[in-house]
Amino acid sequence: AAGRLEAAVGLYGEALTADASAEWLQGVAVGGLLFRCQCLANRAACHLRLQQHTQCVDDAGAALAALGGGGADAAARGLRLKLLARRGMALCQLMRYDEAAEDYAAAVQMDPVDVQLKHDLAAIQAARGARK
Repeated sequence: AAGRLEAAVGLYGEALTADASAEWLQGVAVGGLLFRCQCLANRAACHLRLQQHTQCVDDAGAALAALGGGGADAAARGLRLKLLARRGMALCQLMRYDEAAEDYAAAVQMDPVDVQLKHDLAAIQAARGARK
């Protein structure tokens, strides 16, 4: 499974490069911001599964920065929620509990009925308290 995930990481990188090249040649209408953010989100998920936590944080952070504050678009909102949870999980694995708690708190605020997000946030807060 690791070989397939590593191949996927490479392919998502190629897709990002190809989309940026196409945009340069053909204009902004090609691919677009959401497509690139989805590629980054999927690559972040692969990094997380491969336990490449720093790379996951980097990709998720880049996509979150590009998406900005969210907006009303349902696709962007759903993607932002996934990215916050993925980055939060990776930050937790890196024992960066304060940052992980921030991401999970933002995710819970976006989706207050998600029981798993609330559970994960409570676990991170407990881990953070145990370290102090």
